[in-house]
Order: sequence, then C-alpha cells, then structure tokens
Amino acid sequence: MAKAFAGQKQEIDGEGLTKLLQAVLSRLSQDDVLTVELVQDEVERVLMESGWYDVAKAYILYREKQSVLRRLASTRGAGSANGATWAGMKTSMRFSAVYRRILVRKAIL
Repeated sequence: MAKAFAGQKQEIDGEGLTKLLQAVLSRLSQDDVLTVELVQDEVERVLMESGWYDVAKAYILYREKQSVLRRLASTRGAGSANGATWAGMKTSMRFSAVYRRILVRKAIL
C-alpha cells in the first residue's frame, strides 16, 4: 500500500498505513483461503471506503495493467501471434466490479 500512496504523491504516516492494514486484515476471514487476489481486493475496498479514491484508482489500474501484461506474456509464450499493442490493452482495461459499485454509490460514475 505504501507504494500506491507514493506513486500518487500522497502522504500517509506509519500510523495511518497501519490502520489501513488492520482494516484489510480484519476483513479477511480466518476461514478464507488467502490468495493474492483476495488480499488485493480487500486493499481496494479499504482504500475506497477510507476516502483514498485516487490511490485506489491507481492501485486498481496497476493491477489490471499487470493482469493484461501477464495474459499477453502467457499468450505470446504459447506461440500465439497476438498483435496486441499497449494502446489496445489500455482500451481493453476495465475497472474492477468493486470499484464500479463504489463509484456508482458515490455518484462519481
């Protein structure tokens, strides 16, 4: 999370970051099988619910970009002649369903 704040040139002290992390951890059930996706989804939710919309948006877009790049790399690795360009990937990116719901609820979208 610290990198997400730094990337948006937003300052948050250690105490604030700790509170956000505690909020994320409190949302994760001990019965859940922890996955990177599950933790990242909770980070998104906590950032947005805490009012850090710019940081959350950048975090979501970064996750989606990395996902697209991984898919592209695996497709190319399989020998596909996929001619996707960064511009094509960028236009195919979409906000996560969670982010969309919160934006609609906040009347931003």
